[in-house]
Amino acid sequence: MCMPLHLANEGKSLEVINVDGVSPVRIRLTELGFIPGTRICVLSKNQECILVKIKDSRIMLNHLMACRVNVQ
Repeated sequence: MCMPLHLANEGKSLEVINVDGVSPVRIRLTELGFIPGTRICVLSKNQECILVKIKDSRIMLNHLMACRVNVQ
């Protein structure tokens, strides 16, 4: 079941399905490593942002950016 990243629970390992949004946002998220097929893990989240592990990096996104990343 595909859902936006900001709805994922902490500790979940997920796969990036696609990235939505206008071109500059999509390009930036792709540069950060949010590429379809990539495995990510939600490390923590709060009211304003979400921290994910992607490959060997930790990336923090605000919920507006995280809602552009669809995961499964």
